[in-house]
Amino acid sequence: MNGRELPSYVHRRKRDGVLLFRRRIAGRIVKVRMETQFPEGEPVPFALHQERERLLNQPEPVAFGRDIAAVIRQYRKSPKLTGLKPRTKSDY
Repeated sequence: MNGRELPSYVHRRKRDGVLLFRRRIAGRIVKVRMETQFPEGEPVPFALHQERERLLNQPEPVAFGRDIAAVIRQYRKSPKLTGLKPRTKSDY
């Protein structure tokens, strides 16, 4: 089976025949090893399309320190909040 018989979002690695899913995250192409593997020369199973949907619906990974919790921690340590009166701090 050549690459043209596979969907455009699936790539078979030449050295070992492993199927990889291509997904664009933050402008870069990320390759994820697919759980659904089938030998070369067999028709594409429907499970491959189901796995594609599962991979597309997963949330994108967030780097450590770049989430909402990190923003809140940083704000609580900032001089803007520490310099406020206790009553004003309690409103936050």
